[in-house]
Amino acid sequence: MSTNAARAPSVTPSVSLPLFNAVTHPVTGKEMEWKDLVSDPLTSADWILSTSNELGRMAQGVGTNADGTQQTKGTNTIFFIPAHKVPFGRKITYIRKVCTYRPNKAEPNRTRYTAMGNFITDYTGEISTETAGLELIKMHWNSVLSTKKAKYMTMDISNMYLNTPLDRFEYMRMKLTEFPQEIIDEYKLNDLVNSHGWIYMEIRKALPGLCQSGALAAKKLAADLKPFGYNKVSKTNGLWKHESRPISFTLVVDNFGVSYVDKADAQHLKAALKKNYPMTVDW
Repeated sequence: MSTNAARAPSVTPSVSLPLFNAVTHPVTGKEMEWKDLVSDPLTSADWILSTSNELGRMAQGVGTNADGTQQTKGTNTIFFIPAHKVPFGRKITYIRKVCTYRPNKAEPNRTRYTAMGNFITDYTGEISTETAGLELIKMHWNSVLSTKKAKYMTMDISNMYLNTPLDRFEYMRMKLTEFPQEIIDEYKLNDLVNSHGWIYMEIRKALPGLCQSGALAAKKLAADLKPFGYNKVSKTNGLWKHESRPISFTLVVDNFGVSYVDKADAQHLKAALKKNYPMTVDW
């Protein structure tokens, strides 16, 4: 198991510009997706580590520090299972790997796994999600400028989907050859691989890409914030207000744009979110 306590690259980041589902090679300028990044000698070490971190985060963690503590904590979103544990007749989906370079993050090389939800066609629950549009966000900014002593800040929830239980388990698979050796060893995947080289996973929380993930995550967020007095504004998608405090925010997935006058109110919202989610703020 890895003993890299930071679980982040120890050298100059291997990529330079964020792109959709790809990053730019620092030498050739070529746009590289996951399969290129993990095979290029210049980038492979960083992106294999990033992949291992993502899988550990989705599962039950990965890596051990010198003091015995876990390096990357898991969210129990997925569990590795033998193929025969997949219920008969259930649809099985696949994983899509998305790589970006985020220099403002503690872990700049970002590998994210999303489920290819189009393969799951038998889900009948709610799938629509309300979110703030650009026009609303602009009006919200204007309200800050026109309100005496108002200020603006942003909050960002980490792993919002991965902290949301599914209303039914889903299933996906990936070839053993696509797993980092660290994950293969830590989860004993050689004992779970089937004769065709597939590793099966049971999805228990809202993995991005599933059609129901956004709706379930939004429903959980509303339930988590309601005891603290925060509610959606009727007929204005993506706008939230407190029932008595002069504070409001727009919401786009897991990103909060917050208008407040008294910093204590912003701290109140921060505390309400932090009770249930890992998060960062930018004042």
